[in-house]
Amino acid sequence: MTLTHHLYRLTHRSVQRVDPLTTHGLNTPLVTLNNLTQFAASVFSREFEIMKSGTAADVAKTCNVPEWERRIYHGAQDETIGRALDFDISVLPPKHTSIAGQAFATTTETQDKEELSSFMLVHYKATIPMVGPAPGSSATSLSGRIQSLIDAQGVTHIWLGGTGESFRHQGHMTTCLRVLEQDIKQWRMEGRGSGVITVHSFPARSPAMIQFLLTNNFKGGDPVLSDPGKVLYWKEL
Repeated sequence: MTLTHHLYRLTHRSVQRVDPLTTHGLNTPLVTLNNLTQFAASVFSREFEIMKSGTAADVAKTCNVPEWERRIYHGAQDETIGRALDFDISVLPPKHTSIAGQAFATTTETQDKEELSSFMLVHYKATIPMVGPAPGSSATSLSGRIQSLIDAQGVTHIWLGGTGESFRHQGHMTTCLRVLEQDIKQWRMEGRGSGVITVHSFPARSPAMIQFLLTNNFKGGDPVLSDPGKVLYWKEL
């Protein structure tokens, strides 16, 4: 069976297929916020079951359309248009993606169907939480220069990401990350960002995620002081 993989970038304004080798028309019916939240909920429900941690309520709170809308249009809860968790992205004022957010999604297509296979949602954060030194270290991994960059221009934060169980070990998340990194480099060249990516994770729950970050040259592992068990990883582009 032949599989064809596609990558999509979804912003608060559009859905674009990132596939320069493909010449036929755009095919995006699966890549909507509603479908992505449903897919994310199924991925995390399965993960929580395997880890024997978390509840259905945790998934429902995180994986819902209003929360994704709020994060993909950073600061929308502060806008005068609409309520914090009930607004229409299409009527909000324009905002550059570097200070809003975007989602990446991969789909896998066979001869008879196309399925969502992975997703990554990222958004802008003006600050990062206070962190302490990683175990065995006398200082955090963040140098004064990196901290100054973050203080001045914020970070691009990977909030959620996951791959469907039957699509793992096929490079989907790496594909999403590579396109995100290209975007961040472009934003930095335009003077629109610090060039720093951050990710939070729970090593005890997600060892595969930690390995993914280390393989892709993220630094850190610094404990987030306000949330026991959570750590911060970062990368400068």
